Amino acid sequence: MTQLTPPTLVDRFLMVEDWAQAANGMVIVAMVWPPKLIHPQKFGIRVAADLGLRGDVFTSKGEATAWLLAQTDTHTRAPRA
Repeated sequence: MTQLTPPTLVDRFLMVEDWAQAANGMVIVAMVWPPKLIHPQKFGIRVAADLGLRGDVFTSKGEATAWLLAQTDTHTRAPRA
């Protein structure tokens, strides 16, 4: 079994910087990570938002799915005339 270590702040910054560039504002991301790998202030999520990538990190698939569906429901509705 491989032991996972929390990514450094630099790792988190570089990771989401790459993702934000690749997403080009067209992707919403919901990630599921073990609690020990999630930064207490969600540093990576905050950096991602600053770079134009919408996303969040969760400790369960159910939470991530519910959040992601709420995001896509909000942004896929047709505008009212």
